[in-house]
Amino acid sequence: MQKSGAALRCPDLVKDNSYQNTMGYMVELNTLLGLPKAFDVKSLKLNQTYIITKERERAFPLLIAVLIVDSDWNFYGYCKVNSAMVTNNTYKTRFTEAGKMTGEVKA
Repeated sequence: MQKSGAALRCPDLVKDNSYQNTMGYMVELNTLLGLPKAFDVKSLKLNQTYIITKERERAFPLLIAVLIVDSDWNFYGYCKVNSAMVTNNTYKTRFTEAGKMTGEVKA
C-alpha cells in the first residue's frame, strides 16, 4: 500500500488514479440530530432516553451537546448522543470480499 494524497490506494487493484477506484467507507458526519419526519416533537421530554434510527452509516459526536432539528430545520434544543450502532453489514461484506482479493482474508 502506498499513500497518495489523503487516500490510501492499493496498487494491485487500482488501474488509474481516479477517485472511483479508491477503496473507502461512506460515512456521514452529523453534528445535528435530525428527527425522523414521523417523530412527534411534542412528545420530547427532559431527562428521557430516545432511540432514533437513521438510514446509512453515520458518525455522531458522543457525550456532548448536539442540536436537535426536524426535517423543516426547526431547532428544539440540545441532546446528548450516548451511543451509535451500525446494524447493516453491507460494508463488512464488501471489505471481506476485497480482503480476499488482496490475500488479507483467507478465502
